[in-house]
Amino acid sequence: MEFIKEFEVRWADVDANRHMRHTAYNDYATQLRVALVMGIGVGNEAIENYEIGSVLFHEDTYFYREVVLCEKIKIDLRIRAMSHDGERWQILHLIFKENGELAAKILVEGAWIDSKRRKLAPPPIALLDKFNELPKTEDFEFLTKNSK
Repeated sequence: MEFIKEFEVRWADVDANRHMRHTAYNDYATQLRVALVMGIGVGNEAIENYEIGSVLFHEDTYFYREVVLCEKIKIDLRIRAMSHDGERWQILHLIFKENGELAAKILVEGAWIDSKRRKLAPPPIALLDKFNELPKTEDFEFLTKNSK
């Protein structure tokens, strides 16, 4: 199962240099993760019922090519790493220009959080099973307690 979504760069995403501002890349990656969670059945109602949410610890963005106003970009989402219980994870976003060139790469590290206890917690099995079906990077690895 692949998870790719296309976006068109909006006026609000462009900076004074007439290319996509740096934080817009992260905004689109966030929107893709929201679409992912909704797409695998963890909509607002499920989040409320499961009493879970997600939290980010770290976000790294690498820029390779300029993206301009009204250009269409495609973002390919892949799981880079995950703990066996699914509590912690790393997600890689590959952002491609219309011509197929890699424009940017974003790696986020995060976890699921129990929204009542405000503590990290593994997701429900139904969610973990769906998360396990997502595409993985070639260098995918399982995270251990000592992993960074």
